[in-house]
Amino acid sequence: MEKTIESLEKLLRTCIEFFGPNLTLLLVFLIPLCFFAYRLYTDWVKRTEIDKVVAAKDETIQVMAQQNRDLRVQEFVRLGWTPDQIEAVVLKNSPKNALEARELFESTALKSDDEGNQ
Repeated sequence: MEKTIESLEKLLRTCIEFFGPNLTLLLVFLIPLCFFAYRLYTDWVKRTEIDKVVAAKDETIQVMAQQNRDLRVQEFVRLGWTPDQIEAVVLKNSPKNALEARELFESTALKSDDEGNQ
């Protein structure tokens, strides 16, 4: 530990001799600030990439849900259901967007948990 402190003191004295006290002080604060700014930037880049992936996932889920609804409609037509019956079943159970679907899922999951606990 003592050798580390001596080494840092020697490095600081060398920097002061080479750069001067003002520039050394500026470097002591500027270098960590640059590392911190770089870290913030990389975190921001990762967050934007994650947001893009989540948006693509939600879009894929919406496409698959629409395909599922279309297949249900085809099956109901094959079984001889009327358009009013099909519309009532498909629209009743089909959320309009991902947020609504998540809320519907969570509310039904909470209801089934409550029923299971009683």
